Amino acid sequence: MSFFWGLCLVGLCAAGLMTFLVGQLIGDITIALTLAVTVFAAVVIAAFQRMQG
Repeated sequence: MSFFWGLCLVGLCAAGLMTFLVGQLIGDITIALTLAVTVFAAVVIAAFQRMQG
């Protein structure tokens, strides 16, 4: 179970960093936030599927 929470924490940090970097690059924070949330959701789903076996 700790693997899941660790992966979620890393994914959340990466999503936050990606939001900031992409927001600075393209100048639109809403598009960057949408992209980061999508990637974070994909990471959480992958971790959950891995836990299920």
